[in-house]
Amino acid sequence: MADRKRGRHSEDDCLRAAGLIPMEEEIFGRLGRGMTRREICRELGIGHSCYDNHVRMGRRCRGVRTTVEAVAVYMWLKARREKEEEEEEE
Repeated sequence: MADRKRGRHSEDDCLRAAGLIPMEEEIFGRLGRGMTRREICRELGIGHSCYDNHVRMGRRCRGVRTTVEAVAVYMWLKARREKEEEEEEE
């Protein structure tokens, strides 16, 4: 299980759910909207090393090598989740 106090993933979490913690969701969402690293850090009030760590873990948990791939996977999964939610409401 993830250490939620610190917002970190364990190896098992990555393998089980390939999910993102809330900060990673925020970062990948902003990357998907075309924001730069500097803009994201400033907006979220985090340092560049913190940003880098979250992006690295997000890539690792998604099983991709590049940030562009991770953003693409994030955006696809987000759209899929929204579509499923809409279908449930109908």
